[in-house]
Amino acid sequence: MTGIALQLAASATTGLQMWLYGNKSTWGPAIGLASTVCWFAVMFWHDLWGLLPLNTVMLVINARNLVKWRREARRHTPQMEAGGG
Repeated sequence: MTGIALQLAASATTGLQMWLYGNKSTWGPAIGLASTVCWFAVMFWHDLWGLLPLNTVMLVINARNLVKWRREARRHTPQMEAGGG
């Protein structure tokens, strides 16, 4: 992937992530993790080491939110009774 394609992928996934977060979708943090991977690649590709603290924080926040939101979604999803009733 070329430098500009990587930058466009990082930008697109960040925009999608923010849209999904705004809709309180559990996909927001998942796409956020993909976005963070893109930004780490941009950081390495272009030697932008000033992004390291931000990328690390975003990785932790997105991972935390993914676990938390999925756990909450499971808790609020009605479970079928055993025996199929």
